[in-house]
Amino acid sequence: MQSKLNFSDAYNLAFRTENIDPLLPELFVAQRALSTVRSVIAPDRLARLRRAGLSHGWSEEDIGAVARFRLIVATESRELIDEMNTWESGNQVQRLMMGSMARKKGALIDLMDQIDALSRLGIQVVWHHVSRMENRPAINLAKEAVVEHCTKNWGFLS
Repeated sequence: MQSKLNFSDAYNLAFRTENIDPLLPELFVAQRALSTVRSVIAPDRLARLRRAGLSHGWSEEDIGAVARFRLIVATESRELIDEMNTWESGNQVQRLMMGSMARKKGALIDLMDQIDALSRLGIQVVWHHVSRMENRPAINLAKEAVVEHCTKNWGFLS
């Protein structure tokens, strides 16, 4: 049973994926997704909770407690899951200093900054690995977005 405080169906979770580094797509897409949650969804959700709280007589403390939630990021990218787990241990800092590794370090730092910002809002980010079959809806959605983008911008693939 879904919680009455789960507003996820109310959001269009599409976000722009232009200018994504083709060598690090999982990192950039994860960073953009977390940024969308932090800058769009969390503030809107808090406003909705405040409105609901008014009719129930909730205090600001009550609203803050209810506003906390766990964001589960599901990905088929074992590499992304491994990166997040090893990055947190600090083992990669010295390895990621040159060339494309420096870009990877920058992307990981940006991703960790988003996680820290969400944490300060009371949002716990949890990483979950899913199989390719479980990820099929996301793959199909991504393919549809590519076709729509190419058709709209270049008039082909229609």
